[in-house]
Amino acid sequence: MAIGFIGAGNMAEAIIKGLISNKVYNCDEINISDISDNRLEYMQSAYSINTFKYNNLLVSSSDLAVLAVKPQVAGEVMEALDDFPVDKPVISIAAGLRIEKITKLLGDRPVIRVMPNTPALAGWGAAGIFANKKGEKHLPLAKKIFSAIGEAFVLSSEDDMNIVTALSGSGPAYFFLLMEEMINAGIELGLDEKLASDLTIQTAIGAAMLARQGNNDSETPEDLRKKVTSPGGTTEAALKELENNQLGALVMLAVSRAKQRSEELSKV
Repeated sequence: MAIGFIGAGNMAEAIIKGLISNKVYNCDEINISDISDNRLEYMQSAYSINTFKYNNLLVSSSDLAVLAVKPQVAGEVMEALDDFPVDKPVISIAAGLRIEKITKLLGDRPVIRVMPNTPALAGWGAAGIFANKKGEKHLPLAKKIFSAIGEAFVLSSEDDMNIVTALSGSGPAYFFLLMEEMINAGIELGLDEKLASDLTIQTAIGAAMLARQGNNDSETPEDLRKKVTSPGGTTEAALKELENNQLGALVMLAVSRAKQRSEELSKV
């Protein structure tokens, strides 16, 4: 069963790399198309996959099509697709592109909408997945594809995709900003930039791994926070400053605004 990617950007490459390294698909079962000849040459050289200059040829040679283009050109790309059998499923990773618009342009077909995030580039992604009624039978395959670059979570409603976009889609940037500010604080307090950066990044990795281990052991981030917070200690002093400055309310405001923006973009 061949899988075809319309668009050869970074996320498409991350998925393809994961599919090959996890033996979900063989190289000769993966097709890709793009407007850039240089990008296609690179993908063929790097992964030994099949490349197509024209999207219609890619679709006709694939059993499953992945729409991996920017949302602003997705409509134009879909409108140009001819002879696309309505029983052939489509996976869309175009942010904000609702299933209703996809089926309007491509016919009433199986559609799986996916919101991956950038840690997928390192194999640590989190993806939200939702399928229309016709696409539900393809959910196990979609989950298998996106589990090759991290973890995949099936949603019960397409509207939840806006929350997923705000939480995990935009979420890496929230952590990067916190890391950035921690590095700046370390520098301001007297460390050199390299040491402040190394300490912050390693601490972030360690905290994430502890949270992952804790999740497997039914320990929440709140449980872990309490474990590391000794009464009257340095951590408690720092956390009180964050609480006094309404960190929780600020995070809620930021995620809510991201969700609102996702809803706005999905209506364009």
